[in-house]
Amino acid sequence: MTLTRFTCLVLIGSWFISGAAGPAPAQTGRSYTAQPRSGGAAAPQMLIFNWIGQDADFVGEWGNGRPDGRKDGHFQLSLNAGTGAEVTSIAVYSTDAGGNPVGGQVWHSATTNHWMLGVFQNGRQMNPSHVPTLGTFTGPVTLDLYGNDSGWFKSGNWFLVEVTLGTGTKIKKTVQLGAAAPTGRSYTAQPRTGSTAAITWADTPKELRGRNGQQFTYVCPPNGTPARVWGTDIYTDDSSICAAAVHAGRITSIAGGTVTIEIRPGQSSYMGTGRNEVLSEGYGAWHGSFALAGATPATGSPPPPPSSAATPATWTTQANQWRGQNGRREMLTCPPGGPTAGRLWGADLYTDDSSICLAAVHAGALTAAAGGTVTIEIRPGLSSYTGSVRNGVTSQAYGAWSGSFAVVGATP
Repeated sequence: MTLTRFTCLVLIGSWFISGAAGPAPAQTGRSYTAQPRSGGAAAPQMLIFNWIGQDADFVGEWGNGRPDGRKDGHFQLSLNAGTGAEVTSIAVYSTDAGGNPVGGQVWHSATTNHWMLGVFQNGRQMNPSHVPTLGTFTGPVTLDLYGNDSGWFKSGNWFLVEVTLGTGTKIKKTVQLGAAAPTGRSYTAQPRTGSTAAITWADTPKELRGRNGQQFTYVCPPNGTPARVWGTDIYTDDSSICAAAVHAGRITSIAGGTVTIEIRPGQSSYMGTGRNEVLSEGYGAWHGSFALAGATPATGSPPPPPSSAATPATWTTQANQWRGQNGRREMLTCPPGGPTAGRLWGADLYTDDSSICLAAVHAGALTAAAGGTVTIEIRPGLSSYTGSVRNGVTSQAYGAWSGSFAVVGATP
């Protein structure tokens, strides 16, 4: 069989889940079963699938997991594996617009009668050849996929990506090759030093790669939803400019502001950290970077203060009643003798249907035994939430959700 290569993929299709597990839970009426790490968890979701380009050579034909002198097609796949999911294989198929096989092109991480699909995490190759499983993942996961060039990846052709879980569930997404920017992120013409451009919270400085030492200034609008960020202090150049500025403590997502970045060379690795309620991801080698060189937070009205009198709450009180009122602060009193398990999704930023009091314990602001008064701030929804164990409380990971809140103060 002849195999293929990748050119531009524009994500215009839908994702499907088939097999043993049912569809991901709807955003309303989520039930909670006491479980710290299993049971009641959201079904794993495919969050992002992007075409990166023919930028590296890592794999060859059939089961050859080594470079062969030809640049591979490079995709990037992001999943939310929830509280834990085994991925047994990932495959890319040539299809029509309906996801039906066309052309016989297949790249597969497990099946030996197809050319291998190389799978990498943080720069580390997970399958030197075909392997029976890629391992178990937790929370948000970003994987780089490389397939040897067979000449099939041309503008207008359709492909289907299939992730098979250990349960037998298959998550699929169809994409079409096209000329538009494959990541779906808008790009604003980049100014030189001395001028300022308005951008969105999805914009990155990737187009400026190689202009090392030059500085560029942008205006991030208020009430933003931080997009993905890789790195700490120095960020990959496909990270969100505005989200990196929030992570670095230069502006807030509520107020926005003006930020100046400086283009830097690529790094051999990037460290992920949680700062200012933005979780950046770690990564291996990348081609270009940027750093924050300055910022001016937006002026204007600060977030409204909480009411002077705290509202009595229970250990099941949620924040979704204030969804969309971003920046609003509420002060609530959690009674003593609370539980250490319950509805809780996220870390630093929590889904707005999580228990406010339990989030305060998880954040270290209160104890379940003593209770106390907690102040929260309403935030926009995120594309994914990370679970963690803190202060004796386990929070769960989750995919996209419509509203969030942060714990910004407390009086035990």
